[in-house]
Formats: sequence, structure tokens, C-alpha cells
Amino acid sequence: MDPDYKELSGPGQYLVSAYFIVTSFTTVGYGDISASSKIEKVFCIFLMILGVIGFTTGTSTMTNLLQTYDTQNQKLKEKVVILNRIYKEFYLPLVLYERVKKSLKYKFNKDIDDLTEFVKELPQNLKLEVALFIYESTYRKIPFLRDQSYTFINWICPLLFPIIHSPGEYIYFEGDEVECIYFLKSGNAGMVLPRHQNVKYIDFKIGCFFGVEDIVGDSVEVSGDDKNEGINIDNWIFRKEELSRVFTVMVPHKREICCELLTFKIESLE
Repeated sequence: MDPDYKELSGPGQYLVSAYFIVTSFTTVGYGDISASSKIEKVFCIFLMILGVIGFTTGTSTMTNLLQTYDTQNQKLKEKVVILNRIYKEFYLPLVLYERVKKSLKYKFNKDIDDLTEFVKELPQNLKLEVALFIYESTYRKIPFLRDQSYTFINWICPLLFPIIHSPGEYIYFEGDEVECIYFLKSGNAGMVLPRHQNVKYIDFKIGCFFGVEDIVGDSVEVSGDDKNEGINIDNWIFRKEELSRVFTVMVPHKREICCELLTFKIESLE
């Protein structure tokens, strides 16, 4: 024991006791190097308490982050389990299974639903300002949205559902039902001729939209003598179930780059 301890009396004993308690509580230990003077003991007590608080705060923050990640990851695992069950029970084709699984992981990484729900719950004035930052990467890449009002951007961006297609996949095929229009966010896509080994004759650049031409093309009314009477697209929404794709669009094989798209349902076009 330190010989100075025997000489301590009065308030000095409380300081020594406090130093002993803090050293024991923080599990620092009583090594070869220890405090001897009153100033050293006060400094060590302060430093040990500060270290415990810092370590506890850091551990708590890390634990919360891991719990949040595990919760989100658990949602993805539950969806994958359901997909595996469908794959086994209903003999889902392997190619389709891989596409669905890739889509689930893509949506999970983008975390679109949580962001959209968060923005919806904000007051209107804050909603517009926050939405501009959240959806900036979207409307900056799409020329159609750049010159639109903030209110329009705040309305349409949550309605844009992201999807991804691998090289060689058809985005839609001639004769398919028209359900949405597409905005090309990244990658490459184009109109092709399936009857001629998918030769591309129209290339889509990043930021452009396509799929509207199918609505327009399917709304053309032809007279009895096969002459075009004009385009009747004023009431197309009332017969949207009858619309079908006029063209075929796919992601090219040559580039090993996935095509990232934003879909906009035609119900929202009205």
C-alpha cells in the first residue's frame, strides 16, 4: 500500500476511497503505475469515468445500428423465404426465380418504401423541401423532370417505382399489356426486332422515357379504307385494359451492365 495512504486524514480519505472505487468499478486495475498525489487521483477519476461513458455510448450506438440493420435484413430474409417456398411448391422457373430475387435485393438496397413513407408524414412545406434532396438524383437525370415545378416533382417521384433488368432481358414484348411507362435512369435499352435476331433500331439514352408510344400507337383509329383518321387519345384511359404493346424493348447483350428503370403506372397519367 502507498505509504501516503497512512498519512491521509479527513477529506483525503474520501478522495482515496473514491479513487479506489472508480478504479475497481471501471476495471482499470491497480498496476505498477498508479496515482499518488491528490491531483493525479482527481485526474485519473475524471479520465476513467469519461472513458466508461465514451465506451458505453459507442457500444450502445453500435448495438442500435446492428439491431436496425438486422431488422431490415430480416424483412428481406422473410421475403426470400416466401420466394423459395413459391419456387419449390409451384415449380417456378429458375430464370424467373433469379429475376425476382434480384429485384427484391435491389429494392431492399434502395430502401424506397421507407423514404416515401417518411416524406408523406411530414408537413406540406417541409415535405417539398425534403423531397427535393431525396429525389435529386432522379429528377436531375431525367430531362422531362428538370423544368417541372417542385410540387410536381414531389408528386411524381414517389410514384416512380424502381426496377432493374439484366443484359439480354426483355423489358416488354410486343403484345404485352400496357401497364406503365418507363424512365431510363442508368444502363442501356432500345427497341428491337425479335424476328430478326433482336436487331436494335432505336436506342434509348439515359434520362429519356418510353412506353408512351404504345399508348399512342394503340389508340390510332383506322377507317374502312385503311386511311388514318387521326389519333383518339382523349379517352384512352377508359379502355386501358385493351391496350397492348406495339413495340419490343430489351436490354442489349453486349454490355454487361444492368439497366435501371423507373416505372410510372398509366393509371396515374389520367
